[in-house]
Amino acid sequence: MNRTEVALIVAGLGGKNYTQDDDAIRYLLNMGYSSGKTAATVQGYAGQESLTRAEAVVFLQNLKEKGFELWSRPKNATEATENEKNGGLPDQTMKAVYSADHTLVLQGTFPAYANQTMPIKIHGPSPAVEHIQTQQVTTDAYGNFKLTISNLDAKELNLYVDVREDYSYWISVEAGHTAISDYTE
Repeated sequence: MNRTEVALIVAGLGGKNYTQDDDAIRYLLNMGYSSGKTAATVQGYAGQESLTRAEAVVFLQNLKEKGFELWSRPKNATEATENEKNGGLPDQTMKAVYSADHTLVLQGTFPAYANQTMPIKIHGPSPAVEHIQTQQVTTDAYGNFKLTISNLDAKELNLYVDVREDYSYWISVEAGHTAISDYTE
């Protein structure tokens, strides 16, 4: 099995139905599921090369560590956006990486809220869910944002991105883990 076939299978299991091989490869790279064979680019992914057994083990381990969740592959084709082709997350996706040293990196892509500033409320673990702090982020022209915060003192975080007064996106992540969520509104 070659590495492009693996990219198509993983993208399908991730709820995408890309018709272009390069789009499936970009999905893996953009989501952090792969860093490529020689570089984190479509060329560096080396799609025509066979996947070795050792690479398959590392690949599966990486999927687990990066918060990969199984979804149904849609019947209709998934069109990669210009944002994805330039290294962004798929639309309506949020990714939280909370390292063991309690540094949070939160990324998201919400095109409907492009070029807007919105609060991100950071709360501690359930059931108390006590407020820790609020940070402001401004999205770019594609609706991308990225927030990095160090020295958070909680074993788990509940994160709320308030896109409107009456609507928030929520994601929860434990220290030492990655969480990824796709959203609809």
